[in-house]
Amino acid sequence: MTQIEEKSKADKGVFVKTWSGRVGHVLMEVSSLGLSLILVWLAILTLLMNRSSVDLNMAKPYYEQWFAKAFSGKTADIEHYTARWVEDNHTIELRADNIKIVGDDGVFQNIGEIRAEFALSENLLAKPTLKRIYVDGGAITLARDVNGRFQIGLGTPATHQHVAALWHSSGNQTTGKQTTGKQATGKQAGDNQAENATANMLDRVVVANAHVYVQDDLDGLALSFEDVSGVYGFENGKISVKSDGKLVSGLRRVPYVLKLQTVPDLSSIFTTLKIEGVNPAEIASERGRFAKLSNLNAPVTLDVALKTVAGTGLEDLQIRIDVGEGHLKTGTTYKPFTHARVRMSYDVPNQSITLNALDIASEAINVVADGVFENVGDVNASFSNTPLAFDLNIDRLRINPGVRFSGPITLSPSEIKGAYNFKDKTFVLEKGRFDFGDFTVNANASTQRNENGDLVEIHIEANVEGIIEPSHVLHYWPRDFVLGARNWFKRSAVAGEFSAVDFVMNLNANDIATGVIANDHFTLSFETKNVELQYISTMPLLFEDNGFGILHGNSFEYHMKGGKVAGLTMSKGTVLIPQLNPKGSDFTIDLYGNGQVKEMLRISDLEPFSFAKQQGINPADFGGNGAIHLKITRPLLENYPQERVSFALDGDFTDVEIPSGIGRFTFNGGNLSIDLDKKRAVVKGPIKIGKWQSELFWQKQLEPQSSYAVYTITGTLNRDDLDGFGIGLRRHFGGEIDVRIEGVDSGIGLQAAELVADFTNADVNLGDLWHKPAGEFGSLTGLITFNEQVGGRFDNVIIKAPDLALAGSVSLAANYKLLKLDLTQAYIKGFIDASLEGKPTADGVLNLNMAGEYFNISSWVDKAFQTQSSAISAPMFLTASLKKMSLDENYHLMDARALFSHTGEKVDRAKLTGLVDGGNFLAEISGQSRPKVDGIDEMVGGLDTAGNVHVKIPNAARAAKVFLGINSIRGGVLEINGYLPPDGSEGGVRGFVSLKDFTLVRAPAFAQILSLASLQGLAGTLSGTGMKFSTLDMDFAIDDGVLKIRDGRASGAALGLTGEGDIGIANKTLDFNGVLVPAYAVNSILGDIPLLGDIIVGKKGEGMFALNYAVKGPFAKTRVSVNPLSALTPGFLRRIFDVKRDKVTDPKINDLIKEQRKKKE
Repeated sequence: MTQIEEKSKADKGVFVKTWSGRVGHVLMEVSSLGLSLILVWLAILTLLMNRSSVDLNMAKPYYEQWFAKAFSGKTADIEHYTARWVEDNHTIELRADNIKIVGDDGVFQNIGEIRAEFALSENLLAKPTLKRIYVDGGAITLARDVNGRFQIGLGTPATHQHVAALWHSSGNQTTGKQTTGKQATGKQAGDNQAENATANMLDRVVVANAHVYVQDDLDGLALSFEDVSGVYGFENGKISVKSDGKLVSGLRRVPYVLKLQTVPDLSSIFTTLKIEGVNPAEIASERGRFAKLSNLNAPVTLDVALKTVAGTGLEDLQIRIDVGEGHLKTGTTYKPFTHARVRMSYDVPNQSITLNALDIASEAINVVADGVFENVGDVNASFSNTPLAFDLNIDRLRINPGVRFSGPITLSPSEIKGAYNFKDKTFVLEKGRFDFGDFTVNANASTQRNENGDLVEIHIEANVEGIIEPSHVLHYWPRDFVLGARNWFKRSAVAGEFSAVDFVMNLNANDIATGVIANDHFTLSFETKNVELQYISTMPLLFEDNGFGILHGNSFEYHMKGGKVAGLTMSKGTVLIPQLNPKGSDFTIDLYGNGQVKEMLRISDLEPFSFAKQQGINPADFGGNGAIHLKITRPLLENYPQERVSFALDGDFTDVEIPSGIGRFTFNGGNLSIDLDKKRAVVKGPIKIGKWQSELFWQKQLEPQSSYAVYTITGTLNRDDLDGFGIGLRRHFGGEIDVRIEGVDSGIGLQAAELVADFTNADVNLGDLWHKPAGEFGSLTGLITFNEQVGGRFDNVIIKAPDLALAGSVSLAANYKLLKLDLTQAYIKGFIDASLEGKPTADGVLNLNMAGEYFNISSWVDKAFQTQSSAISAPMFLTASLKKMSLDENYHLMDARALFSHTGEKVDRAKLTGLVDGGNFLAEISGQSRPKVDGIDEMVGGLDTAGNVHVKIPNAARAAKVFLGINSIRGGVLEINGYLPPDGSEGGVRGFVSLKDFTLVRAPAFAQILSLASLQGLAGTLSGTGMKFSTLDMDFAIDDGVLKIRDGRASGAALGLTGEGDIGIANKTLDFNGVLVPAYAVNSILGDIPLLGDIIVGKKGEGMFALNYAVKGPFAKTRVSVNPLSALTPGFLRRIFDVKRDKVTDPKINDLIKEQRKKKE
């Protein structure tokens, strides 16, 4: 650093402190100098004109003091100080040689020579005008203040204002005076005019070996030149400048050469400038237009030649710029810079500037281009008021925009054509063709700035040729521009092709300032093909999507024409982002699709919906097809709370199959609609349960979360529907039942329901027990609960109809087997009025307990006489305790108790007791074993003999009349001992009957027998008071409604008889024969004699004199026959006339029958 630089730097610290005092001192000295000149002017002028020069050493002390104060020195020394008259120029020349200005630290500035020529005015009292100046050494400052006024003065930037300016431009501010923009008046205006005249009349300035400073306070620019030599001349209205020296660039000194010829209004210019190796970053200003020079930190060599002529315009321009290796600042960081080369020349015939070569290589930008700048040679034009047209060809371009973008932006051969108006600050891109490799952008654009340089209008129109992929979009989408939308696109747009892209933008000042673009000021449209979109991160891809999108200012919408999501087909859809900025607003996704129900449920089970999991269902178990509309709303943010996500789904489905229903009968064949959102889910429509067609309404609250759903199932049941449910009631049911099931469940299964059935329109019967015709009221209500792991219940069951009322509950296991039956009321007029409890045992036997007022088993009794086959096919154990039990409408047991055990194949044990006709009634079937049932041990005690049947009836006469239709017996006690056939054997009950002490009356068939046997007296007795018998014994069997009697015998005082045959109980027919023994007591005496009794009497019950008889035919028209000859036939020969009949006993149990007979005898 030179002494001048060091001093200049040091002076900056004290300049402000001493400035006011020095300015006042300089002004006072100038004023005193003016007064002195007035007094001695004439004498000095005479002396100068008569001598070659005059020594002014006498004034040295004064001027040394003046220089010292002016240049902030301690002392100053002037070797010579002279004056002379220059005849040729008619000027006075003042000369000072070897001026040394000494500071506290020694010599810091040397001025070898200063010569100044002053022209005298005709008014000798007027101030002389400076015309020429020559400076050898020292410092000169070229300054521009904040008001834009230029000034040239001696000294450094810190000291040049201490000395009157050598030259300054016209303006509001004058040397030593300030008007701050107001119009000067009076003497100030005169001074301004004089100063302007001085500035305009300066003819020549010569500088040699000087240090030149450029100080621009307006732009904050500070330049320093060393070893500057040059000449400034103003002659014949022309200005010429020649200068060379070294520009201080950091630690280096960069040589330059400047030549300039021009006129005061700059209408004609010829200049050349050569500078080699300057570093823009080292000379850049702190602010203003030159501040951006700091972005390039690399050596620059500049060679410029410019020629403009008034009236003809630009005639020549040559620019050569070479930049060496360094760094280029982009954004906030410096990146390596390799080189740059610019070549420009002026094409005179075309009045255009040709960009012969532009070659920049760096990490931030690489470009190779050429082109033409037009409208630069117009006579009436200049860069400041005429649009500069350009037509550039870019051979290749690579821009590294930094972290705002995903990577470098590259262009293949491209073209740019437009204009820039420096005066209006408008930019117009008439044509832009940018080749990005995979696609090409055609564009036109314009911009407008205000007087402050701020953008106030932007207009762009563009279209794209070729295919753009999602990776391209992200590559050219700034990372910080609408970040939420960009992140969503990055995450969601997996693949696809974008084409037919059109772009129109018309931004105003408000759009630019706020960053919020009005929708009608910005439009970007495009078409898509084969798009793969991850619209929600947890959901499957939308693929094979075709559609189009439109970006309207601050909003975006995308319309899908078709696509697929997993196994679903999307028919259409939209993505709507109503507000891109500020970020965080909600956007919506609308999808319309169709496919299988199981696939829809599988997709809906993914986050954030988890519908299937919440309902506890397996999507694979569902069937059917449907069409849906899904709408999702979520924030346009990278991270957001799940509660800001909302969705709505509606759809229609056909042939729906649901793996739940009523028991094993599942939902199927449904045509359902669904309405689902964040708060609730609704499913409704017709659907079958099994084969039953019903109507379903299902609803579940989702927010706040509910564990249960409510549902309603309605429909009409007919006998075919009941058959479908496996309820074989076709014989008992006709018409229709209106059913309504309402309840709750934890998913889509029916967990709890209230059943209401109205069978008013149904014809219902229980055989002959009960009948309700259609049109009469009938209803069933109850509460159904079911759990797949535990089972189900049917509680509060109430069935009401005329002459019928049932109430109670039923419990079922998970496999629908009965756990418990509890009917607190079972009332059917004329059949039952009792309660009934049932519960299966561990080995599968159904235990039933009946208790109550009344039970009618007459129908089963009737069937027992007709057939021994049983309709029961399941093991059962029944106990009953009833006030009244009817075995027939005319035969009732009071205080009846019953037991019935069935193995599922046959009756194992049975017992019936009660009071009838003042006596005890007993009917029982024994068994080997029985389950232990509390409270009934005393009833079943003693039943441990296999297969035995025992019946005891206190009044045989009424039982015969009621059950056999025989009204010819009075009194008598009937006892039956029989057996059931062994397991697997055919046949019904067989056994032995004993009837004691009865009277036979009004028996037409028997009376006819007596008449034919010529026993009219006995016949009369039979028709009168009746014929008494003491005993009646016989073997019997009941097979398929036929009572077979064998070895029957009856005896009384007046008559004895034997008989056997078949009695058809169902068809009321007789086929019977036997032996009639008159005076039985006497006639049978010989029968007790061994051997002789068998020969004379015959078999037991007959006599020595007896008649054979036979009865055959319907009860009402029986045919009776008697053989009189048999009365004279010995007993052993009487058998010849017997009818041969099959035996009713099984040989295997003959011993049992004989034992029973002995007991009776």
